[in-house]
Amino acid sequence: MEKFSIDPVNEPIIGIAGVNNELEERIIRNRKEDFLNQDFKELEGKEVEKTFEHIKMIDWANAATNELRRKFGLPDFNIPAQNIHLIKEEFWKHEVRAFFESKYRAIMINESVGVIKIELLGRILHEMLHFKSYNSLQFTCGNDQKLTRHQVGLDTLSHGAKKYIFKNFNEAIIEKLTAKLESNALGQADFLRKDKDRLDALRTNNADSVNINSGELLFNENTYWAEEDGNGFIRAREWKKSIKEEMFDILVDKIYQRNKNRFDDKNMVIDEFTRVMFYGGFKEIIKLIDDTFWPGTVQALEKFENSEKDGKPFNDVVGQLQFVKDL
Repeated sequence: MEKFSIDPVNEPIIGIAGVNNELEERIIRNRKEDFLNQDFKELEGKEVEKTFEHIKMIDWANAATNELRRKFGLPDFNIPAQNIHLIKEEFWKHEVRAFFESKYRAIMINESVGVIKIELLGRILHEMLHFKSYNSLQFTCGNDQKLTRHQVGLDTLSHGAKKYIFKNFNEAIIEKLTAKLESNALGQADFLRKDKDRLDALRTNNADSVNINSGELLFNENTYWAEEDGNGFIRAREWKKSIKEEMFDILVDKIYQRNKNRFDDKNMVIDEFTRVMFYGGFKEIIKLIDDTFWPGTVQALEKFENSEKDGKPFNDVVGQLQFVKDL
């Protein structure tokens, strides 16, 4: 297994050991300062002041994600509220609703107007899982010395030093874990009690209601939120699998079917991926996939994540999904 840090604030730095001890110490010191100092001038006036309820969400998310870390033998790692920046919607310039900024050891979240509590919690949980996964840096020696991200969870810089592998599988695992933790929160967290009670009542009183667009039942096991307006119209939301999660589930099933001597069930396969996401050691996943199918399978998968479209980098998730189906 690759070297990992038991102190999550100190990321391993690949390529610097024995090269320049003074530089390594300075980088580690600066990274610690980045973690502790979250006073960014560019965010002045752009952040939502955190409420008591925001703090309760962050505390709950820290406890839930720490429980996951302990399952895989890792210590607790509490991310301070100051490292989670809730940005006002009018200042949000990104396509995604939230992201973990490894460079600044910070989580950025769009605190959009009208966002429902469980979805805001989901954004916090999702990015916390990235933050609490294995993180390492890559130091490039020579005249052009650079410090870049090497690994966040399974998302890893490949041997070519310019391409990442397992980005889609890493996201799929995070999505799967986030949905599970959101579901737990719905039944446990006091700040979601009113939402849960309203959902249960609407589900009970409208069990036969259908979605006017799809014709399917409005409520199912994946429904996590519902609200009735003054006209008696019910809006509901449910957890749905992304293409990445669908692809990961297919891969997991194929690995399990071909390795029943090693795994008792599919959950054990998922746990193997999750363990490596927290610990590092991505080469173990490369070996698992290549040994299960054929040597070079991971290289073939990598090409979809590093393809081009109209001269621009393109993550061909649909193509990768079809490839996994055909394995």
